[in-house]
Amino acid sequence: MRWILWIVGGLAAFVAVVAFIGWRLPKAHTASVSARVPLSPDAVYTLLSDVSQYQSWRPELKRLERLPDRDGRPAWVEETTSGRLPMFFERTEDGEVYNPIFRFMARFVFGYQGTLNSFMSNLQKRAVGP
Repeated sequence: MRWILWIVGGLAAFVAVVAFIGWRLPKAHTASVSARVPLSPDAVYTLLSDVSQYQSWRPELKRLERLPDRDGRPAWVEETTSGRLPMFFERTEDGEVYNPIFRFMARFVFGYQGTLNSFMSNLQKRAVGP
């Protein structure tokens, strides 16, 4: 019985430390990635500028809401398996993580570039695919 109390107490202490560290981290973040794509610049532009077709080559994309252009560039909000994220054409992600435990996990475990890395991977697959 005493072992169970020690284990539960240790897990509670761990969660408390993670929550405290996450609470001290900023809610907002910006992440960017880049990748080489084996297509001509015109073909890449055509593929990327057709935001309405993203769901055909991005399996993690649940829903896409087109927004008015921002500074002459397309803007939209994506709902993916990772959540709802505002996106801009240069593939910069401006996100906010409100839960301190998720903030800790995003900063130290998963990284802020997960959604962007998935996007670039799908783009590269689409470029060499059918």
